[in-house]
Amino acid sequence: MQIKIVVKKIIDSKVVFIFIAIIFCTLNSQIIAIKGGKIYTGNKGRVYNDGTILIKSGKIVAVGKNIRIPSRAIEIDYSDYEIIPGLIDNHSHIGTEPENLNEFPVSFGPQHRILDVLSPDDSFWEKAIKGGVTTVVTGPGSGEVSSGQA
Repeated sequence: MQIKIVVKKIIDSKVVFIFIAIIFCTLNSQIIAIKGGKIYTGNKGRVYNDGTILIKSGKIVAVGKNIRIPSRAIEIDYSDYEIIPGLIDNHSHIGTEPENLNEFPVSFGPQHRILDVLSPDDSFWEKAIKGGVTTVVTGPGSGEVSSGQA
């Protein structure tokens, strides 16, 4: 029973992250205050219990306890959840075609960028986002000899 609760909390944390990402995109000029039960900052192990994230014009301007929330702010209460920073996948092949780049060499030289061969329709983009990944370094298969830029 305890395992199910932990798994649900992990899934809910990821949903909170996705929701925050959507807010950044759609309410860019708003002031948003998100209250979290536990907020992991990614900054020197700093964690805030019952903290607040204040966002102005799409940028985080304050994180902590006892943050003054402006009266015109949109308040979102996730005090039953944990909020994490976006995760970084620093070795990925998301969005590259074909599926196994080690078996199907592609023409890829120093004049190319990874953007030239990325597939925005790859289903793994959505899986990465649902898993909390916000930044990806992607490139050709690890078995390929290639140059260019990631």
